[in-house]
Amino acid sequence: MIEQLPSKQTSPLLSHPMSELTFREWEVLLLISEDRENVEIASITNSKIQTISNMRYRIGDKLMLKGRNKLGQFARQHRDALRDLFPILYPPRRRS
Repeated sequence: MIEQLPSKQTSPLLSHPMSELTFREWEVLLLISEDRENVEIASITNSKIQTISNMRYRIGDKLMLKGRNKLGQFARQHRDALRDLFPILYPPRRRS
């Protein structure tokens, strides 16, 4: 039997602010959890440093974490949970 995925209205996980993050914001958050600096993250994601700085601010705002240190602390503290949650929110695409 195929289980039905929970809808946004019934799943507390999907109504959590974490589900508001875009795929790219998740990538950046996971790199922040690895203690990567903006310059490294920009290089890895092929983005500008200012874009990463802005993204850090938006991620913190969405997660209600004010200040660069708070976001870094949160990401490091929850590194394993973030890695587990990412493929649930963004399952890998199957190649056809």
